[in-house]
Amino acid sequence: MSTPTATDGLRRIVEHRALDDRHRLLEIEADPALAGFAPGQFVMVDCGGGLTLRRPFSIQRRRIREEGTTIEILYRVVGRGTRAMADLAAGGEVWVLGPLGQPFTLPSPDHVAVLLGGGVGIPPMVALAEAIRGASRVHPHVVGGISGVRDRSCLAGLRELPGPLTVATLDGSEGVRGTVLDAMDTLVAPAATHVQLYACGPIPMLVAVAERARERGWPCQVSVEALMGCGYGACVGCAVPRSTTPLPANVPRWALACKEGPVFGAEELDLAGMEEPGR
Repeated sequence: MSTPTATDGLRRIVEHRALDDRHRLLEIEADPALAGFAPGQFVMVDCGGGLTLRRPFSIQRRRIREEGTTIEILYRVVGRGTRAMADLAAGGEVWVLGPLGQPFTLPSPDHVAVLLGGGVGIPPMVALAEAIRGASRVHPHVVGGISGVRDRSCLAGLRELPGPLTVATLDGSEGVRGTVLDAMDTLVAPAATHVQLYACGPIPMLVAVAERARERGWPCQVSVEALMGCGYGACVGCAVPRSTTPLPANVPRWALACKEGPVFGAEELDLAGMEEPGR
């Protein structure tokens, strides 16, 4: 899948609304490059509030409106950056750099795609599901995992997809009680072959998904989050540890999530050695 060259500029805020007390949906105008993003890519957003560094956000989907094409960003208000971003108003403008990073690779025709998204890691699964269906006309298995009622807004994008959705909640308030892996086991038999896993979510979830993929011999791609200063590899602030297996002499111990990722093969990284980033 070819990826467009990133552009940097002021974008009009088409819509910015609160989904609940913690989650917001930001929709901004997109030039051809930004609208041509591949699933798994991200943007760096100037959140305002006098902050020096931009913040990285996954792109949930593109929308075609009468006035032009837009992209959606779903986020949770958790830190200084996202608190400042929550004050941006529709009709205003925001600096956006993107699309950035390496995207997901779509599954081969003989593989069943299983998409696992957890919490605010769900948005790239929306874009990926749309891309897979557009390329193959086949609905992938999609699982959205949340802790419970408080995080239901994270599922909004998945609920708009035309294909089936399986929900996993840790509190049992909806769908399968348990994790995304518990829900996955209701869809795909352990002995199944030609299964391609995709995952984005909290680090403990990615660790568990990667281990399950290894046990069953299923290829698995994961999208990881990391603290970023620039988004294109200059600041080296988003280094993530590679797998602890022996590395070739010319391969560095650390990978840059912004440039070599954010999508990696699960076996490429030491996921258990990573930390959750702040915003």
